[in-house]
Amino acid sequence: MHVTIYIKTSGTLFTAIALMFILFLFGCSSKNPSEADAKKVFENKWAWHIKNGKIEIISFKKTNEHTDKKIGVRFYTIEYEAEIKASDFDFGDWQRLRSEGPIEKQKESEHEELLKIWGQVTFAQTKKGWKGEDGETY
Repeated sequence: MHVTIYIKTSGTLFTAIALMFILFLFGCSSKNPSEADAKKVFENKWAWHIKNGKIEIISFKKTNEHTDKKIGVRFYTIEYEAEIKASDFDFGDWQRLRSEGPIEKQKESEHEELLKIWGQVTFAQTKKGWKGEDGETY
């Protein structure tokens, strides 16, 4: 009887150790943010303009990526190139858009412009995932 309890305990102990190892393995291998995540951050940052027809995203693609670590926090930056259609922008809209990065006008008409912009989106690694500049976790 003493031997039976020992076998049950060690079987339970083995299962617990195996489960902890699997959780550790999958919990620590959180994937890096994707191009789709970076696009979502961009969309969230410009949500009002998109909703009100002032910006239409024509294309968005990742051009580079890199990691950094500062004060014990891991950062992941995705550099991008986006093509957008901007309609009826005012001075404040232009100032905010310029803060994203370089802008190149592709085409211009009376009320809208086709623009190519280059920028970057940075994520900070947290226990829950990667926190984007929009405050969301990815």
